[in-house]
Amino acid sequence: MSKSIETPALPQTIAEAIADHEAKLAAWTATTINGELPTNTPEEKAAWAAEMHLVALPCHSLEEVKAKVEYLFYAPTVAAEGARDTAKTTGFHAFLGSLIGVAEAGE
Repeated sequence: MSKSIETPALPQTIAEAIADHEAKLAAWTATTINGELPTNTPEEKAAWAAEMHLVALPCHSLEEVKAKVEYLFYAPTVAAEGARDTAKTTGFHAFLGSLIGVAEAGE
């Protein structure tokens, strides 16, 4: 009999996604060796996935839009700065769409 591996549920609210992103980036940062942040590790992949999920997660209320924009563009944390860069570049269309409650702008 094989065991199934359960995948943790993705955060469903903006507040949960922000907390998840902060925690996963902190876990990756904790793997620093001699001042170098290792790449291509499970921690880096988890942090990146959490960042992309946060950027693209659809907002379902004006409060979520405000919380997301406030975090991405005004929070002074390292995690927020990374997500801000992603929202402005790689995930720009997903970010814009998320503000109006869709996964991608134009859907």
